[in-house]
Order: sequence, then C-alpha cells, then structure tokens
Amino acid sequence: MEAEIPLEVAFSPKTVEPKLEKVELEDEPKKHHHHHRPIIFKEKDFKIRPSLLTTLFEGSSGTVFNFIVGVFILLFLATVTGDIVKYGNPFNHLWLILWNFNRLPITLAVWSLMFASTFLVYAGLKYWSLIPSKTVSLATETPWLIILAGYFISLFYLSLRFLFKSDINCACCFIITCENTRIAMKVYAFVRENIPRGIQQKVSLSDGSKKIALGESSKNWPTPQQFLYFFFCPSFLYRDSYPMTSTRSWMLVAKHGAQALGNWNLVVHEWLYAYVYKDLALLIGGKKGLKLAQVAVFFLSAFFHEYWFGVSLKIFYPIMFVLYFIFGGIFFFVSRLITVPYAWNISLWFNLLIGTGMFVSCYSTEWYARQRCDSYFNNQFIDLIIPRLWNC
Repeated sequence: MEAEIPLEVAFSPKTVEPKLEKVELEDEPKKHHHHHRPIIFKEKDFKIRPSLLTTLFEGSSGTVFNFIVGVFILLFLATVTGDIVKYGNPFNHLWLILWNFNRLPITLAVWSLMFASTFLVYAGLKYWSLIPSKTVSLATETPWLIILAGYFISLFYLSLRFLFKSDINCACCFIITCENTRIAMKVYAFVRENIPRGIQQKVSLSDGSKKIALGESSKNWPTPQQFLYFFFCPSFLYRDSYPMTSTRSWMLVAKHGAQALGNWNLVVHEWLYAYVYKDLALLIGGKKGLKLAQVAVFFLSAFFHEYWFGVSLKIFYPIMFVLYFIFGGIFFFVSRLITVPYAWNISLWFNLLIGTGMFVSCYSTEWYARQRCDSYFNNQFIDLIIPRLWNC
C-alpha cells in the first residue's frame, strides 16, 4: 500500500513575495544607446610550462604522430624490399639523398653569410636608437625604413641569384628558400618589438632634463647574446627572455628539434597572428580591418608555400597557392558553420589528404616533364610560366 501523506504536508503553503515592476514615466524621454563591442586581441603570454614541441606529441596528439611515423616506416621497408628484389641492393635509393645534398658545403657557406647579415640589422637598429630626436614620425624615419626594406630585398635577391646561377639541387634549394624566409621573419619580429623601445630612447636622449648617458641607454637595449638566442629559439615572437625550467635534457632537445621539422606551423601561426593579422587589423580598424587581415594572412601563407616548393624545384605550377589561398580560404569561412568538433576535424583531414595528393602528383610530374621533355615555346619566360606537362 502506498503511504498516505498528510494533507498539511503535501500542500504546505509557500511564501509569496510581491513582484516589483519597473514603471516608466511617460514624460521621461527614452534614451537610445548604441553600444559597440570593442575588438579584443589575444596577447602571447610566456609562462613556465612544457614547450609546444613536448606537449604536441603527447596524449591524443601523440596518436597522430605515431601513425605518421608508422606510415614512414612502412614506406621505408617497402622501398628497401623493392630495391632488394629489383636491384639486389637494399640501399639503391641512397643515390637520391646524395644527389640532393651534393652541394651541401657551399649551401651552408651561403647560409652562414645570410646569418651573419642579421647582425648588421641588430647594429643598425641600435645605432638608430641612440640618435636623439624630439619627434619620431614616419616622415623623419623614412630613410631608415628604406634601408631596412633594402636589406630584406637583398636577402631574397642575392640568395635566389645564387640558387639559379649555381647547380644546386632540390633539397639544398629548399634549405636556402626556407632559411631566407625564417631569417626575414626573425629580423622583422626583432625590429617590430624593439622600435617602441628605440623611440622612447631617442626621445629621452633629446630631452635635456631627462638626458641619460649612452652607457645607460645600452643597458636597456637587447644584448647580442639575447639576439643570438632569439635567432635559434623555437619562437618567432621576440622577448628579452623566455621562461625556462631549472633543468633541461639535451637528449629531449635533440629529439623534439628533429620533430620540429613537422611542428613548425604553430610558431609560424603565432608570427602571422601577432605581426600581420593583429597589426593590420588595428591599422585599418573595424570589421573591414579584420577581413583584410584574414585575407593578408591567407595570401602570405599561400605565397610562401608556393615560393618554397616552386623555387626549390625550379618550376612554376601554382597548385599549392591556388589550394591554400582560394580553396583554403573558402574552407576557412565554411568551417565556421560546422559546430560539431569531430565533423570539423574530419573535414580538415579530408582537405589535407586531398591537397597533399595533388601537391605530390602535380609537382612531381611537372618536374619530370621539365627534365625529360624539350621546351614547346621559344620564349623563355612563356616556357617558365606555362607547365611543360601540358605539352609533353
């Protein structure tokens, strides 16, 4: 039998509080306020924690890394087995590695010159900061900006001239093209972060009441050791110092340094966000600035991916630029409509796999076509910009 509940317990009275309603006076004028939401940008905050190179390959991300390593091992074993069956030599394809790095010493010599040139920028920027000036504007600093632009142009022009004038094969070409881009990004970040400090120093030196000694000014400027550390550290955002753990394992550093060849997109993303997306959006302002900044980021990423592979292979077949800039941009805006995380992840991998297949097939066939087929056009420039695969 069900338990009987006393009436006074089942229907216990509840305290009813009076509701207060807001009464508007009819003669009070209504005020219309237009609130504009401010645009908030993320700031990179460096803290003591395991590096991205450490955490990226742990947990769920580690599964992806292990899968890729397993695929490479299988491909290696397939190549070795094929060489044994066909040639009787398990390392028959070693010639390809030797062919790619046949000019490695001269490549490293050119890289050393590129690296040494960065200290010219360091010295020039420090010299500029010690010139007293009461007002610092774009008009007064135009000659210095022209000198800086001349450095970047020379960095790319001279290194590319070396590639096209010398008999340098693909892998060594790839080293030079990637490194002149990395050096340019490092130098730009160093200049961009220290210009405000330099302006403050120039104004302080010009003010008689607040004049500081040159030796004291140098103490506030990054040291050559700090600049050198930034050049090699796995970050494209310059800071005078970075949080570090009390101990470090050089074995772990070597391990993740090798893995960085496949994690590098993360640090490049930080550079694009801080120095292209955010700066351009603030410069233009509003939603228009945000849209143009997004387009600029996609364009730069697509352009330099095409630059690295096109120059290294010495071909012009802008498949990567089209896929990154046009189709990648379309996917970026469409992906905002995908609210399910796993669906977004699947669609991303779907696009990456299709894109990778197109890169490999298109670039490899065009490279072999240029090695084995004669030119169809008499004009050298037309022959360069029109894929030879189409007429081979």
